[in-house]
Amino acid sequence: MNWPLFIFLILLLITGGSIFFYYRPKQQARTESIYTHALNAMVRGDTRTALSRLRDVVKQDTNHIDAYLQMGDILREEGNAEAAIKIHQSLTVRPNLSNEIKREIHKSLALDFEQANQLAKARREAELVLKLDKKNIWANKFLLTIFEQQREWDKATQMSKTIQRINQSQDPSQIARFLVYQGMDKHERGDHAEAITTFQKAVKIAP
Repeated sequence: MNWPLFIFLILLLITGGSIFFYYRPKQQARTESIYTHALNAMVRGDTRTALSRLRDVVKQDTNHIDAYLQMGDILREEGNAEAAIKIHQSLTVRPNLSNEIKREIHKSLALDFEQANQLAKARREAELVLKLDKKNIWANKFLLTIFEQQREWDKATQMSKTIQRINQSQDPSQIARFLVYQGMDKHERGDHAEAITTFQKAVKIAP
């Protein structure tokens, strides 16, 4: 047996093990400590410090998805939707993401695109959240808001029914309100007979 080579390999394993068990955990602990400071700064409303700390986190750990998410959210809140979109979109190509993380990424993108007044893209991102979680109340409410902004009253009516079903609640007045809006649009287009029929449906739902 080549004893010098054997001893060298043993020493190499010991050194490698030492680096893994001592250096890496300390590095992870330091990264998480910085991330905690960033979250504390966010709670205080100190977004400048939070953003600086989050950048430090991703420099040390490029796989820290939560830090990237928070960075993008802060940039959006500061009015820089385009920068937020770039950060959040870069996360969509990451492999081996859990469904929970995917939902958070698409949720952030939906809010980014809404602020950038790109409602079609915002709607698409919210729909991707629903593909991952059909009963996601945030996504349903977000889409309801989009449908209202785009005056898609029929879809708003259906979405309102879905939300009430998920919440196991009833609010006939909200559904009737969307029917009234549908009727008003039909009236403006000169379709008076259909408008009257729609108004009558609204009355039946919420006398």
